[in-house]
Amino acid sequence: MLSHLFSFTRFTSTHGWQWMCPAWIAILIGCSGYPERFEAPEIDSESAAERAILEYDSNGDAALSKDELAKCPGILSMLKVYDGNNNGSVEQEEIVSRLSDLLKHGAGGTGLNASVFYDGRPLGGATVVLEPESYLGEEVQPAQGLTDGGGSTDLGIPPEFVPEHLRRIKSVHYGTFKVRITHPTISIPAKYNTATTLGYETQPGDPYVRFMLTSK
Repeated sequence: MLSHLFSFTRFTSTHGWQWMCPAWIAILIGCSGYPERFEAPEIDSESAAERAILEYDSNGDAALSKDELAKCPGILSMLKVYDGNNNGSVEQEEIVSRLSDLLKHGAGGTGLNASVFYDGRPLGGATVVLEPESYLGEEVQPAQGLTDGGGSTDLGIPPEFVPEHLRRIKSVHYGTFKVRITHPTISIPAKYNTATTLGYETQPGDPYVRFMLTSK
């Protein structure tokens, strides 16, 4: 539980990272006695896992191989976590187990800071989009951010999906995502956007992610 709470204990301000007071932590996890709860998206782990197999299992063996997971880079990036029996593929029951664990706290969202590097240098002015996997359902929202001169951005879902009293704190829904990164003046390879191989899955207690892009 503590690692989950820590994913909410810091926010970005003009003075850098600051610790939140206990009241803010309580609001984010929806404790009683505070304004409107930040409700978590409704995701049925069993149904989501079944849809994932239907969507990505191209050979009909009821499991997702590494080749099949190339189209679901979020799971592929966490293969060691999903693959409980260490057979190199992901079965429906393993997806159920992982999603149940990921969503067990019922939190509405978590902070996430993304850093983007291009050919080894921070990439400013890049748009980073987290696109939720469709098998999660319609309630998990996409998140995005625009990197600053240091290549960093705090990602956030659209404000209308966040309680009004929390909108000054950017957050993303828990889930599994494709990542698409574009730039207005740099032609970033398709493997990072239209044909993306980038994936991400939220990790309680770790509000940072880094994307290392190359021009080749």
